[in-house]
Amino acid sequence: MTTPVASRPAILYIECTPTVRFDHGTGIPRVVRNVVQHAIRIGRDRGIEVRPIAFTNGAFFAARLSAEGSLVTLMAENVMQPSWRMRVKERYRAVINGTGRIFPPGRARQWWVAPGADPGLTRTLRRILRRKISADAEPPLALVLAPDAVAFQPGDTVLAAEPFLDRAYLTAFLALRGKGIRLACIAYDLIPIRHPEYVSVNFLAAFRNWVDRLVAGSDLVVAISEVIRDDVTTYLADLGNAARPVDQRVTWFHLGHDLERASAEGTVRRRIVRIFDRHDAGPVFLMVGWLDPRKNQGFVLDSMATLRQAGIPFRLLVIGKRGRGTDAYYSRLRADPELARSVHTFHDATDTELAYCYSHSAGLIYPSTTEGFGLPLVEALAHGTRVFASDIPIFREIGQGFVSFFPLDDPQVLTDKLHRFCVAGEFDAPREIAEFHWPTWRESVERLLDVMLEPQTEEQSA
Repeated sequence: MTTPVASRPAILYIECTPTVRFDHGTGIPRVVRNVVQHAIRIGRDRGIEVRPIAFTNGAFFAARLSAEGSLVTLMAENVMQPSWRMRVKERYRAVINGTGRIFPPGRARQWWVAPGADPGLTRTLRRILRRKISADAEPPLALVLAPDAVAFQPGDTVLAAEPFLDRAYLTAFLALRGKGIRLACIAYDLIPIRHPEYVSVNFLAAFRNWVDRLVAGSDLVVAISEVIRDDVTTYLADLGNAARPVDQRVTWFHLGHDLERASAEGTVRRRIVRIFDRHDAGPVFLMVGWLDPRKNQGFVLDSMATLRQAGIPFRLLVIGKRGRGTDAYYSRLRADPELARSVHTFHDATDTELAYCYSHSAGLIYPSTTEGFGLPLVEALAHGTRVFASDIPIFREIGQGFVSFFPLDDPQVLTDKLHRFCVAGEFDAPREIAEFHWPTWRESVERLLDVMLEPQTEEQSA
């Protein structure tokens, strides 16, 4: 006689392989770490077990948590990037960017300084040395994962918390439905599909495959805004019913904000403090985000150059990691030394320093051509900082009347707004910034769990 397998209460698994492997402390990894930490706590209060997992070697394994309940990643454990290797990579990037200046602006320079994700020297060297750096291609996940594969049971739910484009992973994830597992995913945006000019051909193909298989094949898709919910709904409808579960639901929640709590401890570098101490040099405006073409930093640099020509003093503080737009950004500054003296760039600001900059800046300028969300906008408003943002749908949804918008087809509008703000303190948002309120991360994740675990209640309140 066969002994039946003992049943247990259903478990919510949060699949977060990219963050476990490549946690750079920004963007989606920040979201995932907050979702995991708060979902575990909220689940405990509700009597729901929540476990983070990651995929490797053809199976899913439990991810490790720290004593404080936060997700342990290879970066955090200093496993994937030992200090010596990080220093070598930083030195390599400095040399590549420096020697790239011998080339005139154009395709040759862009190939030379391109980040590893794009066709260029770095990617070519990686392919040549692939055998020697094989440890980077498959990081030692066993050091941060449980030794045994997850034992799923019918009734469990697996939430794909971030895009992971690996084909073997997609196959394994979708195969869980055959075991009676409910599949869900978080949809951040469709930017690579809607704006392919910002990504490589290979990345676009892999991303589209992820959307067409995993997103389309999930029972529940939770977008990070109403704008993204509508865009995903339209895209999936165009795919047709054959690719989707019959009862698939697409809903949304907003990402949370707890920057003031995360930055309660820590110090601010004197270099940053001195920027704000120079009151005679004009107000300091802030830009936050990767140096990337869609972040549109050049739009603001042009506006600032016009203001300087008009005799309006200012400083611009740019906080963002190096991306695909690094070469264009620094080329623009080299072409205008007068402008460059008023622009300060930091690629490694901490949460403490970012919070300090929000609190002391005259305003945040956010000129993105497209976004899936725009957390800096929320963070700035939460610190009482005025925001000037490009007039795109997602910023309208998040801004809620607290933001001064400018069109992307007329740079003079932003220039005029900044001129009036610097000279007369005019700011044309219709609502007072003191009225702004945004969900904390706990409130955000509570909403996420509500739409996942109580779908009838959520649908009735939508």
